[in-house]
Amino acid sequence: MFLRSKSISKVVKELEKSLGEYTAEHTVDSVPQLRTENSVSYLLNNSEQSLNYVVEVYSGHSYHIYLDRREVVIYPSTVDDVWGPLKALIDNPNIYEFFIAGEIGVSHRRYGRLRAVFPTFSREDVARAILNLAIHSRSRVSLAEPTAVSEFCGFRLYFKYSVERGLELTATRVIEVPKLTSIVEPLLAARLITLVLSGNTLIVGPSGSGKTTLLNSILTTITELHPHLRICVIETVPELNLPNSPFISRLLATPSRPVRQLLEEAIQYERPNLIVLGELTHADIDRWIRIRGIPTASTYHASTILKAIKTLSNELRKHIPRASILDYIDTFVVTRVVIGGDTILRKVSEVYISNPLTKSLVPVYVDGTYLPEDTFIDLLRSFRSIVREDTTTLYEELKQIHHVNSERYSFEELKEVKPH
Repeated sequence: MFLRSKSISKVVKELEKSLGEYTAEHTVDSVPQLRTENSVSYLLNNSEQSLNYVVEVYSGHSYHIYLDRREVVIYPSTVDDVWGPLKALIDNPNIYEFFIAGEIGVSHRRYGRLRAVFPTFSREDVARAILNLAIHSRSRVSLAEPTAVSEFCGFRLYFKYSVERGLELTATRVIEVPKLTSIVEPLLAARLITLVLSGNTLIVGPSGSGKTTLLNSILTTITELHPHLRICVIETVPELNLPNSPFISRLLATPSRPVRQLLEEAIQYERPNLIVLGELTHADIDRWIRIRGIPTASTYHASTILKAIKTLSNELRKHIPRASILDYIDTFVVTRVVIGGDTILRKVSEVYISNPLTKSLVPVYVDGTYLPEDTFIDLLRSFRSIVREDTTTLYEELKQIHHVNSERYSFEELKEVKPH
C-alpha cells in the first residue's frame, strides 16, 4: 500500500528516523546486459519483463538507463541521501520532468512521455524519497493544506497529498529562459513584443504547449530592451523566471491573499506599467478585465482559440450580461503541442487581434503566414504603446533590433475569424 492509511505527520516522523535508508540492494552486477543489439530483459516484482526495441542506453555516474519508445528502465548505481533513487532522473539532462502518483512517468526531450520503472526499488523507497524531498525543500504539506510548491536543486517541486494515493510529486527542471527568437521567427517576435507593450494579451493553449515559456521569453526580452519599465507579476505558482530588478514586483497568491486582492494592491500601490498574471482563471476574470489603462499579459488553458473565447465569454456574462471577451482582450496568441512517436513539438501557431465592433478575430499570423505589413501597421494605429508615442515607430524599431528581412517571410491577406 502506497502511504494509504497513515496520516502524513506519522509518515514524516517515521521517515525522520531513517532518512536515506532504502530497502533495495543494488550493485553494478544487478544491471542487465543487452541480450541482442536492441533488446533487454529485467525482473519486476519477480516477473521477467523486456524492452524489445531499445533506442537509447545511458550510463552515468549515478545510473544505468535503458529506454525504448514506451518506457524507461532505470538502475541507480548510487543512492543520494535526499533524492534516493530519483537522483538518476535529475542527473539525466534529457529528462526534464517527472511525475509520481503511485506509478512513475517522465518527460523526455526526444521521446516524449514515458513510463518509468525502477526494478531494484520498491514503491516504499520511492515514497520515502518524495518525503525526503518535502522535508529538505521545506515544503509543508498537510491534510489542511494538501499542496505545496518549492524550488530545490534546480527543480520546481509540486507536492500534493491525497488520502487515496498518498504524497504525489511533479518535478520540473528549471531551465534557462530561451531567447524569444529561438521560439518564434524574428518578425513574429517584433509583432508580439509590440502588441504586449500596447494592450491586453492572452496566451492560449493546452497544458504543456509552452505558454509560460513563451510569456517568460517575451518578458525577458522586454526587460532587456526597457529595463526601467515597472512590471508587476502575480502568480499562484512561481513559474516565471525573471531577472532581479527593483522595477520588477513579484506577488504570490495564498489562500489568505488571493489573486483578486493582489490585483487590487498592484493597481493601487505598485504603480505598474505592465501587469502580468501567471494564469487567468474563471474566479478572477471579472477583476482582470476591469484593469484599464495598463497593458496586461496572462495565459489561459484551452485546446483551441474558439473554445477559449466561448468559455471566457460565457464566464464573463455571469458578471456582465451579453459581454464578449473580445471587448477586453486585444491580442490572442495560440500555442500548440504535438506529441509524436519521437518528439514533442511546441509552437506558436496563431496570433489574432480582436475586433470588438464585428466580434471577430483578425489573424496577423497563422502557421508561418503573416498578415501583410501595411495591413498590420494599419491595425497598430488603434493601439497605444507604453514605451513610444507612436506604436508603429516601436514596431519598426523592433524589426531593426531583430534584424528582420521581410523578403524571407510569406505574406497573405488572412480572413477574419468569427467565433460562433
